[in-house]
Amino acid sequence: MQQNQLEALLWGYFNKTLNEQQRQELFALIRSGQHQQYIEQFLQQLLEQQQDYPEHLDERTSNEILQAIQQLKKTDTRQKKPGGNIRMYRWMYAVAAAILVVAAAVAIFRQGNLPVQRYVQQVNSDIPERRYGAILTLPPGRQVVFDKQLKDTSFISNDVEINMKHGVLYFNRRSVSGDLSNVQYTVTTPRGRQFSLVMPDGTKVWLNAASAVSFQGFGNNAKRAVTVAGEAFFDVNPVAQNAFSVQTGSGIVVQVLGTCFNINAYLNEPAHVTTLINGKIKLVKGERNVVMHPGEQAIANNKTPAGLTLLKGVDTAGAVAWTKGLFNFKGITIEALGRQIERWYNINVEVDAESSLHEIKLGGSLSQDIPLADLMTALESFGIHSKIVNNHLLISAGKPR
Repeated sequence: MQQNQLEALLWGYFNKTLNEQQRQELFALIRSGQHQQYIEQFLQQLLEQQQDYPEHLDERTSNEILQAIQQLKKTDTRQKKPGGNIRMYRWMYAVAAAILVVAAAVAIFRQGNLPVQRYVQQVNSDIPERRYGAILTLPPGRQVVFDKQLKDTSFISNDVEINMKHGVLYFNRRSVSGDLSNVQYTVTTPRGRQFSLVMPDGTKVWLNAASAVSFQGFGNNAKRAVTVAGEAFFDVNPVAQNAFSVQTGSGIVVQVLGTCFNINAYLNEPAHVTTLINGKIKLVKGERNVVMHPGEQAIANNKTPAGLTLLKGVDTAGAVAWTKGLFNFKGITIEALGRQIERWYNINVEVDAESSLHEIKLGGSLSQDIPLADLMTALESFGIHSKIVNNHLLISAGKPR
């Protein structure tokens, strides 16, 4: 095969224009080991030129690469002869893995201002499953743990039937009579877990990692009051006679009737951000309030009691990227990246206070399925050094490789 044909297959793969036969042809060429030098050069030049990658790898592409890597690992295990063949299999594994990490690395930094000098050569860990799970706290304090298996189950608590079905936790009132306004339920996600639920009024909630939502059983004609810590996305079921409100630990109150919005209210963030997808909401902070319309974002500064800014025409897709299994790094700092890593990988992060990294703004998006070890490798390629010491990820400036 001529090099221009191989190049066309590689470009077609990254641009998602290959048919099934062409995909299989490309992976067969990688497995053959006959084009090692050219493929290495292609990947390196691709990163050096910061070519335009898709924002993230779709599920099919990620699974295809993973299967190729796993097959290469099996082949490497079966190979017993010393010498060139073993080295070739190791190279095949490295190249297949590099395709995944190269795309991930460029997705993070392609909108940033970091120089790109070489591609990531090897991956040492597999891709984890999407991580779901939460802890449900029932009155008067009993806890039920829903692990990553999320097996279907059903039980009753204070005239509310609670069902785990297809990975979603449903709360359903068994009768319309009776006042459950003082019966509170809390759903909490630990670090590294996400969760979704449907409250008794039909409102859908998605919880990000290290977050919590508390609500009552919602009695007749009662106000629907919800408390949030961390980050949550709401699709509120409109009930005309029952007002719906969300309150954060910093005193922000969002008043809604029927709408979809995202609220980021982590206590360790410098500001709490509310993004309206559709509908209409009123956000109150102290004596100030703003009425929000779709495509707007309210930023409440946690250090200033009256600090409230309304932005129009924002990137709403980026604000809810986490609900699609993506990290959104657009315009964030290294410190903000560190806080996301803390919540998702359950590790404490420290950024060198003397480092020049504080001036960097990142960009792009990345699948949340990437292992921490692979993310660290990608960071290293762009001059961001990181190491783990006693469950602490230490980040400092390094030299791009």
